[in-house]
Amino acid sequence: MIFDKVFILFPKGNGGVKEVCRSLNIGFESKSIETEDVNSLWLAFKLALKSRFTSQKQLFITNLSFGVFGLFAKYSVFIIHGYPFYRTESYFGYRIKLFLHYLFAILNKKSVAVSFLTRYVCENHLGIRVSKVIQNPLPEGFLNPDVKQIPDTLVYLGRLVASKNIDIILSGVEMLRKSFPGRAIKFNIIGNGPMLDQLKSKFPHEDNIFHGYIDVVEKYKIMKASSAFISLCEGEPFGVTALEAKYLNLKCILPTYGGHQEFLPKQLLFPVNNVFDIEEVSGVINSALTSPFAIDGSLAETITKDLPGSVVDKYLNLFS
Repeated sequence: MIFDKVFILFPKGNGGVKEVCRSLNIGFESKSIETEDVNSLWLAFKLALKSRFTSQKQLFITNLSFGVFGLFAKYSVFIIHGYPFYRTESYFGYRIKLFLHYLFAILNKKSVAVSFLTRYVCENHLGIRVSKVIQNPLPEGFLNPDVKQIPDTLVYLGRLVASKNIDIILSGVEMLRKSFPGRAIKFNIIGNGPMLDQLKSKFPHEDNIFHGYIDVVEKYKIMKASSAFISLCEGEPFGVTALEAKYLNLKCILPTYGGHQEFLPKQLLFPVNNVFDIEEVSGVINSALTSPFAIDGSLAETITKDLPGSVVDKYLNLFS
């Protein structure tokens, strides 16, 4: 089905969900479909209610922040970007998020999981309805800069929150530096979040560089100059940052389980079994940094399927 207009309901906070929304916006516009970004609850309600009584074909893309508005829209897709983590949520916070996922999957006309792992967890453990798996597109403005990789340079990209285990990563880097005192290991941390001040205070090493949120060009230059990428969110539902790292040919230090297993070539993967074991984390970081650069020219040939235009075709086909 071709829609006259697509409303993409944006969360206000920075993070992976907002990145995916921006990329979907680009994808729909590449199909000459008018889009509108909405991050106001009242506006979302008015637009969704109006869409039910208009002759126009209007699609609403919702998420956990706006999932309730799928009830009022004639055509709506609830994207299940993940699932609550009991370890990092309060007793009531976990149960509320779990209930909202369950409810919004029912209220929206279609529900989409961002990975087969997400679908498996939702359907088999949480009882949440999933219509289809559609993996996330590459973020807005993806580019592969002509920058030379620098040895012993590690990069993290994402929010600085407890579920990402960034404190464990920094502890692993600190242990590695102590094991090789004459070795300069640079660690670029790109992103922001509630743990920023705490991490800066606890890990004040001069080679721990906290960049915060930066523009897309600078982000990809830093990533491409790094020799390895790391993210230790156990059971990451998808991992947009790992998708970026894939096409930048970065060695990827990631948990043994997560959505990245569905798209990341094995030659780029340096798995961590226990993301809470600082000694293991440190050892895997060392293995990744000291291994030969993983270069696979064939990756460039597969990028089309992950571009926004290709991904939104799958959303449009949900209603065919």
